[in-house]
Amino acid sequence: MTFLALFVIALAGYRVALAVSMDQVAAPFRTWTVRRWPARPPAPGTRGERPRLIQTLVHCPRCLSVWTCAGCTVFAWATGLIGPWPWMLLVWPAAAGLDVLAIRWVT
Repeated sequence: MTFLALFVIALAGYRVALAVSMDQVAAPFRTWTVRRWPARPPAPGTRGERPRLIQTLVHCPRCLSVWTCAGCTVFAWATGLIGPWPWMLLVWPAAAGLDVLAIRWVT
């Protein structure tokens, strides 16, 4: 496992997270999730609807990058890019952390 592999996993997770949460190509998917799981009514004593977790997830690149990095890490492990499976437990949060830094830097 090299730092280059970690960088590639983080870069792939970053791009997938941005594509799903911000790009026009995934707008129908985001619209579908909002329609499929509508917001809950306001809690007593509060104003406004409360969004569901899935709605927050598909609109927040930082939130989504944790899960896209998990998928990219599993893919890298399955293709042999990273070593034995315990490495996944270290690579996943490291790649997600790099993603959060990149998202804060770019956006």
